[in-house]
Amino acid sequence: MDASTIIAVAIIFMLIAIFGTVAFLLAYLGAFREILINVGKPPVKKFRGYYKFARGDYKESGSLFEETSKLAPDLRTFGIYYDDPEKTPFASRRYIVGTIVEEDGVPGVEDSEKLKQFEQALKEHGYKEVEIPSVENAAFVTFPWRTNFSIFIAVNRVYPAFSNFIKEKRLDHGPFLEVYDRPAEAIHFATPLEKFDDLYVLDCLEANNDEDYEDLSPESANEDAEAEDGESRDVPKDSE
Repeated sequence: MDASTIIAVAIIFMLIAIFGTVAFLLAYLGAFREILINVGKPPVKKFRGYYKFARGDYKESGSLFEETSKLAPDLRTFGIYYDDPEKTPFASRRYIVGTIVEEDGVPGVEDSEKLKQFEQALKEHGYKEVEIPSVENAAFVTFPWRTNFSIFIAVNRVYPAFSNFIKEKRLDHGPFLEVYDRPAEAIHFATPLEKFDDLYVLDCLEANNDEDYEDLSPESANEDAEAEDGESRDVPKDSE
């Protein structure tokens, strides 16, 4: 076997190894995972937390997730998105980002002093306390959270699946809830199919008189942003 043949074989094996590694990584991050929409009681229970209300392009929520994670690094974060990005201008879209300090009566961390410190830090930075009741009937999906890139994959795969499912079943639904559960390495996506008002905070209701407000829809802001300007929504950053 001459030198050129050896080099060619080596290159082929190297390419196979590279593509195999990439394929394995994408599979690990959930790129090929089947998106199965469930209907019923989602894994997220009633919780008490702190949030910040914002208006604007949903893709900007990533910076707020990052801030929240830095203030309370050991707690799970959540986001709720209220408006249809296909019908609501960027500046009028309403959402909240926050952290869960207690779920179904169970504190987010065992150390009560640490929890108090987290709550104090959140209050000092303008976060407001909120209680979100449990949802008995919702459409929901749980997606693996391996790295921050898996969040990007999740957002781009879960919301189109939600959209198709809801249109096919002709379901009425409420806002979209996302919970980032680092201990479980999972992201929970859910939208209530009843009692929609349970996910609305006072800030959101006060902003409801805006003339640009539109009905809710399962379309993600990430998809809309890509369609309009080629960009995608920032993803929540973990504390690592």
